[in-house]
Amino acid sequence: MATSSESANTKFWTVEKEQILIDMWSQSACLFMISSPDYSGIGTRKYDAMQEIAQAMETTVDDIKKKMTSIRAAFNRARRSPPSGSASKKDEWLIKNLDFLNSSSGISRC
Repeated sequence: MATSSESANTKFWTVEKEQILIDMWSQSACLFMISSPDYSGIGTRKYDAMQEIAQAMETTVDDIKKKMTSIRAAFNRARRSPPSGSASKKDEWLIKNLDFLNSSSGISRC
């Protein structure tokens, strides 16, 4: 059974808010570009980028981390789907909107 905070969190994440998160995420290379020195560093750039997103979306850094992990997992599943033409609209949306995870062109640093 879901707790009240889990239930509230589920209601928080609409498609529009997911799109805002993805847009902001795509602008912070330190959050996804493995070749970025700030990606695996112990420094605070990653945390600062997540905190900036969390403040803009009026939620916590922990919620942002969880949602990013969830979205990335769904994206990876969608990419591995068999090419039978049975991809859902959500899968197509994820593949289109998370394309920045596949390449590093046009990315700004944190």
